[in-house]
Amino acid sequence: SARDVEIRVFCNALGPASRAVVDPLLRSRATRVYRSEKNLLKYPAMRRMFHDQEAPIASEWVIWLDDDSMCDVNPNWLSSLRHTIASARARDPHVVMAGDVRRTDLSNPKHADWLRRAAWHKGRPMRGRQRDVPVPNGSSVHFVSGGCWAVRTATIYAAQIPDPRLEHNGGDVCIGEQVYQAGGTMVVWNHDKRQVITSSVARRGVNQGA
Repeated sequence: SARDVEIRVFCNALGPASRAVVDPLLRSRATRVYRSEKNLLKYPAMRRMFHDQEAPIASEWVIWLDDDSMCDVNPNWLSSLRHTIASARARDPHVVMAGDVRRTDLSNPKHADWLRRAAWHKGRPMRGRQRDVPVPNGSSVHFVSGGCWAVRTATIYAAQIPDPRLEHNGGDVCIGEQVYQAGGTMVVWNHDKRQVITSSVARRGVNQGA
């Protein structure tokens, strides 16, 4: 219910047609609206919502939804997410993120160096194929695919999520390493978009280049 959650919406360079659809939906005391007349891109917008000094996040967990996320596949997706997190944390209290967990190999040393230069980096060795096991000369990052995921609010602050250098690309991988460097682990949820899907329109992302 509205008493249990606060909804934060970023209206990023909306045109008149989009405003006509969105504005009537935002007239709720449970909704905090952020607006920018120019496109700030995904991660500057996320940072404004996550690190609002005038309205710090009060909830223990934050759920992120992209603008094209569709929550109409499983009407009980939120209950599924809460159950997954509670069960996982009962086994491992270090679980601080839930979503479609994936792995990528940073074959280009420049990418790993970019991560290591961050203020949030604690010097933990990178991993191999096993999600929570650092290995010598590891080059893997385990991360949650964007679109819909949940993270503990305390981890947002401890890991400085999202990195201030991020703009629109590469954030999923970077956030995965931020969570790991802060000592957190992840639990798989929404694998293969079985809970929350994305729309059929052409997607923007890493394939556009840096």
